[in-house]
Amino acid sequence: MSEWMRQIELVTDSPEQTRRLGERLARCLTGGHVVALVGHLGAGKTQWVKGLAAGLGIDPDAVHSPTFTIINEYTPKSGLLLYHVDVYRLGSAAELEAIGFSEMVAAADGLVAIEWADRVAELMPPGSVWITGSMPSNLGENQRQYAITSDRPDVIDALQAQD
Repeated sequence: MSEWMRQIELVTDSPEQTRRLGERLARCLTGGHVVALVGHLGAGKTQWVKGLAAGLGIDPDAVHSPTFTIINEYTPKSGLLLYHVDVYRLGSAAELEAIGFSEMVAAADGLVAIEWADRVAELMPPGSVWITGSMPSNLGENQRQYAITSDRPDVIDALQAQD
């Protein structure tokens, strides 16, 4: 990790608390930013995306993991789009490139949230916010632990703010 990158660890007590973190994060980002989500099934990746949606003015209940469609696009009444990408079923980074990942990022008309981003890490642009979720055995059933890495102090500060 470079000297300007910062990492924090947070524990959430519920899916709702995870979504609130996603809302805070959305308010810090602008078009073209990528949120790279990593973690096993059930680690809360989609809850983060629901929060990003809410922060962009999109109904979070409309957000569902695009496991089979690969990309879902959500359009708010005004403001940034949300591109929700799930690369679990892709075989390579080249497949993601072939369906327009770089163009999505370059268009800068929305945020890109990508689940299973570690599988295509070589495509993640500089400045991506990395969120790695886990469910350690010492935590409760609804609790999740997250390591968040960013080169933006405002992102880290916003996520550390108390609910």
